[in-house]
Amino acid sequence: MNRLLAVVTTMLVALTAYQWIALSELRSALAATRQQDASRIREAELASFNRRSDELMDVMQWLDGFYRSADGLQRPSGLCVNGTPDFDGIRAWVFDAYLRTRTAGASPEAARQQLTDTLLDSNEWRAKHPAR
Repeated sequence: MNRLLAVVTTMLVALTAYQWIALSELRSALAATRQQDASRIREAELASFNRRSDELMDVMQWLDGFYRSADGLQRPSGLCVNGTPDFDGIRAWVFDAYLRTRTAGASPEAARQQLTDTLLDSNEWRAKHPAR
């Protein structure tokens, strides 16, 4: 009986060691897969951004025109503040608002319309168009 118990105990220890090694290998493989996935996601985002560079330039030019226009924000210098680009405006409107809408699946026209609606609801626009 003692011999049987010793054999079973030895087998259980060996099985536990094997499972521990297998689990360690699986954890390593999972970590490597996650790293590869993160790399692929960054590459896909960069490729998407590169494909949209002309679109983004068009949106920024449109936004500059909206900033300048009488129906827009009425800023004579458009997307510039004190002779430098309004990076906060570009970040907020193009990257945070427009690109978020586009990456959610909206067409360029729908994203621009949503951006227009948001701009027309801004405090700056309402301050410059109190009668509307």
